Amino acid sequence: MLCAVTLWANASGQDSRWTVDVSTGTSGKIPNSLLIEQDGYGISVVSAVAWETRPWLPLHSFVDLAESYYAFRVTYRPAFSRIGYGLEFLHDKAYFVTGTDPDGIVDHFELSDGHNMLFGQVSYGVEVDDLSELVLRAGAGPAISNPSTIIRGKRMGTRTGEDMDSRYYVTGFGAQLSLQYRFDITDWLALSNEVRYVYSWLRIPINGGRASTAFNSFHVELGLSFRP
Repeated sequence: MLCAVTLWANASGQDSRWTVDVSTGTSGKIPNSLLIEQDGYGISVVSAVAWETRPWLPLHSFVDLAESYYAFRVTYRPAFSRIGYGLEFLHDKAYFVTGTDPDGIVDHFELSDGHNMLFGQVSYGVEVDDLSELVLRAGAGPAISNPSTIIRGKRMGTRTGEDMDSRYYVTGFGAQLSLQYRFDITDWLALSNEVRYVYSWLRIPINGGRASTAFNSFHVELGLSFRP
């Protein structure tokens, strides 16, 4: 993908109104609560849940890159305008580490394939100097998750034993605010550094029910911007 975008950018010149951003990074999540509803049981609340992102897994092949933290964004900005409009896919991850679980019902809980967000965005760019720019963005859109859970011993999406099924679900919605700094290397290529805050509300399927939670997360990313 990067090679294709680079060739396209190099052949198209610098006057295009489009920007393609590709980045990787990590996120930190504020501890939250899991509200669990499961057939045959009352509502259970697991509080003070700590999460890890584990953004970069060991790479054994090119395909493994898709298992890490990444973001891909396309933005269109009309000529002579500071306002742009974009679409972004963010692949975040969330691994349950620990929480206050009085009944001991959570054996395993992860969104490693991932805690994905699809954002429609509006941006506002301000030139810092001839080579750099600050871009402020706001966006919102659906959350798409591929959960792997074991709740009260009941498995879903773990890809082990008889539970080999793994599916993606539209699990909620999210919104973000971000600030990006771009530094031009050439007319069509720039380095990108970005920080963002993301809020997401999820209702995640589990075996025999669902788990509800809300994430408040902070992200730091490095990447490249292409201007084809």
